[in-house]
Amino acid sequence: MKTIENRSCDYCGDAISLDRNMNSRYCCNECYYENKKSRASEKNRQKNQERELFSNDRIIDTLYKNIDKNQVISAKELIDRNFNWSIFTGLIEVEGIKVKKLQYYGYTLFTNQTVNLWKL
Repeated sequence: MKTIENRSCDYCGDAISLDRNMNSRYCCNECYYENKKSRASEKNRQKNQERELFSNDRIIDTLYKNIDKNQVISAKELIDRNFNWSIFTGLIEVEGIKVKKLQYYGYTLFTNQTVNLWKL
């Protein structure tokens, strides 16, 4: 089997034989299908995270409209609404406090199980 040194499989890293199409990025059909399956799985995971992020943002939006600025609420308020604590886009600092950022809102969970909501 002849191979070209510079052509290696995007999935497993093995050399791609000359028998395969010159545009092929995979050494065999199994690698192609395994890569396709893992990419579909990753895309599905990302869509689910985006859905959860949007849901978290809606939950905070509803609560934020009913509180005074800088008022803290009980974490139970979010728990009762199925808030997903593990989904956020990043950490930022607002007024010297670390805030977990969602889309349009953010939140800070304190050790005493209270939450400060932020409109970003």
